[in-house]
Amino acid sequence: MSVKNVDKKNRWRNQYVTFRISPEEREILETRIQLCGCRTKQEYYLESVLHSQINAYGNPYMFIQFGKHLELILKALREIDNIEKLNEELFEPIYIMIELINSMKENKEINNE
Repeated sequence: MSVKNVDKKNRWRNQYVTFRISPEEREILETRIQLCGCRTKQEYYLESVLHSQINAYGNPYMFIQFGKHLELILKALREIDNIEKLNEELFEPIYIMIELINSMKENKEINNE
């Protein structure tokens, strides 16, 4: 069995994400990966997905997911008895939801103009 590879935060990455692209999109993607200075494709994909601007259009499914995530966050916060036990990863869904809400507000303002 091989040695587990972990990232900077000591997380074992064992999940796969795949998607299909056209040959033209692949050529563009390969060029961007080479020009951005990332060492690996994985690093490029993670950086582009995790740190890109999000444009959101609200729909009922999205609001249901918001509610589920907020319930999980609230449960985790109730279980914390010391402020030092707060984990940075707990706030990541909150930041994403704030970005989505701001994006929807911007889209609404653009559509009203």
